[in-house]
Amino acid sequence: MNKKIRKWIRSDNIPYIILMIAFIFIHIKMTSNYGDDVYSREHYADVWGSMFTLYKTWSSPSLATVVQLYLVKWPDFIFKICNLLVIILSAYSIIKITEDRSSKYQKWMVIFFIMLYPFMQMGTAGWIITSTIYYFPLSFGLYSLIYLKYIYDGKEINKLQYISFWFALVMGLGNLQMCCIILGAYTVLNIFFFIKKKIFKYSILQNVTSLIFFIYHATAPGNINRSGAETITWFPDFNMLSITNKIKICFTATLGNLISDYNVFFLCFTILIIFGVYCKYKEILYRCISLIPFLASVLFGFGKNIFSSVIPNLIALMNNGQNNFLQIDVSNFECKKNYLSIILGVIIVGSILISIYLIFENTLKMLLIELIFLLGFASRMIMSFSPTVYASGIRTFIFLYFSILVCAVFIFNDISENISEDKQKNILMYGGIIAAINYLQLLIIV
Repeated sequence: MNKKIRKWIRSDNIPYIILMIAFIFIHIKMTSNYGDDVYSREHYADVWGSMFTLYKTWSSPSLATVVQLYLVKWPDFIFKICNLLVIILSAYSIIKITEDRSSKYQKWMVIFFIMLYPFMQMGTAGWIITSTIYYFPLSFGLYSLIYLKYIYDGKEINKLQYISFWFALVMGLGNLQMCCIILGAYTVLNIFFFIKKKIFKYSILQNVTSLIFFIYHATAPGNINRSGAETITWFPDFNMLSITNKIKICFTATLGNLISDYNVFFLCFTILIIFGVYCKYKEILYRCISLIPFLASVLFGFGKNIFSSVIPNLIALMNNGQNNFLQIDVSNFECKKNYLSIILGVIIVGSILISIYLIFENTLKMLLIELIFLLGFASRMIMSFSPTVYASGIRTFIFLYFSILVCAVFIFNDISENISEDKQKNILMYGGIIAAINYLQLLIIV
């Protein structure tokens, strides 16, 4: 019996099947009769005419927008099938990017973290619109980045793969946040290739394509008009703030989500960081550094109600009076003590970067994983320049979450090299239990 269970767990396709089955139940409960789904269905019946209207008035439409407008018109089951395939594509892409022969259970870790992602955010403005704006570009963008993994591994790439990578790139670039991640990744890596005197023409093509899309997003009249309209609606004081203060607001809002919103996804990531450092080092200093993100998450997040009675002054310093992580806004950014939340945020981010350095040491992989985390964090910091920095909710965190996911899987792979298979299974067991609980909560509230 044990042999059959082991064989079942190690089967290449079982993780995908489990993920597919889990999300089939979620999609059965989805509806598209509210929010932006209804609005788009009623106002954008003419797809190509709507593309021009959106470009002039509201956004920078792309291939992803075409897909979005057609899916809104068609029966819901077509979107649900497409969305399921896109979720599987995201899992496949991350597995390919983080592929490591020494890690037997890497695929399961990817699946568990995807199930930990707060998918309800994809339904905040309507399942079809929100998913096609955020998750579709994310998934296709991740697939396009497999090309860089193949370069890293020295794998041969056939013509069909080149075509699929470029198509996926165009889909991924339809979202400005994903566009910035892809542009940043290709720019940094092409500079690295140039220094190493290695020229990859296709990589340069991808870089140029990303730059063109970035310019397109930045100059589209629709985006400019939308920013003005949303400033009036969501953040009337936004234009009164300096760039520095806008960045402060976005930084504290980002850390507030990661630390104080009972964020199980981030908590699991911090636990893997601790394991990664503890497996390699006995030095107290290194271990203490790795504990900082976890302790911050427990102190100011999961345990804030408990610790507020034990160390009320410390909790109060990081609390805005609403039981949330203190965020800098237009009403309090002049108060000096409020900047303790920024200092804490810098310490947390710094400890994550230091821990990644300690885990992967002075290697090229370490630089790549640091880059992945920083690009993900930067994708959220782009919201510094948007009046919807608060109103957009967690859905704009998706690119940061999935960059953390990729980093977490790389860390798990490294841990797997330093511990026994039984301990790997224990990590998977606890991870699976947490993922299952999170999934059941999602299934109930969808």
